[in-house]
Amino acid sequence: DLEFADKFINKNFPFNQKLIIGFHPGAGKLTNTWSTENFISLIDLIYKKYNNHVLITCGEIDKEVIMKIEEEVSCKGIKFTIADSLSILRLAAILERLNLYITNDTGPMHIAAATNVNQISLMLPGNEFEWAPSGENKYNIKSEQGDINTIKLEEVLKFVDKILL
Repeated sequence: DLEFADKFINKNFPFNQKLIIGFHPGAGKLTNTWSTENFISLIDLIYKKYNNHVLITCGEIDKEVIMKIEEEVSCKGIKFTIADSLSILRLAAILERLNLYITNDTGPMHIAAATNVNQISLMLPGNEFEWAPSGENKYNIKSEQGDINTIKLEEVLKFVDKILL
């Protein structure tokens, strides 16, 4: 799995001096899914500021979300790589090599929590006490009023800058 991750990173992100930032815009539950428009804006703003590589992770249940993001991000001229339906160990090995991973509250969030990747997790209120990743480089942003889309783009960007600057 480590060898797979090294090959994946070297093939898809050949310029090692650039940051690699990953995003997981899908989730097993609709209530845990920050809007695709928010993720598109986030990817765009981060890319403009950091000129980073973009990795988008997804599973079978995320296809509809990924198609929308893929189309919009492509229209903005942002190059990206999709890691689709990887095994837990392969995904963990890849995430370990990222500079930052931003995810909804879903399975890959927990996989990332087991790695050393800098992580921003978007959470519903109450979930953070039981399910939130913990650690020095794990940041959990809780939504207000039980709606994940009350998390503001600017709030996520503040954490991005805190981690990367």
